[in-house]
Amino acid sequence: MYDTIQKAHEKYDADISIDELYSLHTTVFNPALTRAAKEQFSELLEDIKETQEPSKEIADDIIKILIERDVAQKIAIEATEIFNGKPADFNFITNLIEKHKTGLPAEKLEAVTNNITELLDELNVVSKWSFNLSVLKII
Repeated sequence: MYDTIQKAHEKYDADISIDELYSLHTTVFNPALTRAAKEQFSELLEDIKETQEPSKEIADDIIKILIERDVAQKIAIEATEIFNGKPADFNFITNLIEKHKTGLPAEKLEAVTNNITELLDELNVVSKWSFNLSVLKII
């Protein structure tokens, strides 16, 4: 979808409606899509149509909560590893807390890539555990 939006903006140099996006994606830029893929894309666009953008204040609160949960998860993982026998490094936990107290950096954060291959590579996580059962081994 991102590539379709990018190509449409380059070609038409104008805002594109959701309905126009569907037509461009399925007819102009991806004419060989299967019917199932077209239906799936249509459902995604319907979900987008129904979604309302939160106000800045609500978005800020959501981001704050997500950041707090991320820090808490990192602390919990470290504490669990210590509990399970890893040598205690409370400096790591203290540094996480101190870094959280200082807040987000003022500079703009790097954007996520729009390259699908790079995104899929980032998601390609291989288990660090080896299993002796063939059905559990990752191929």
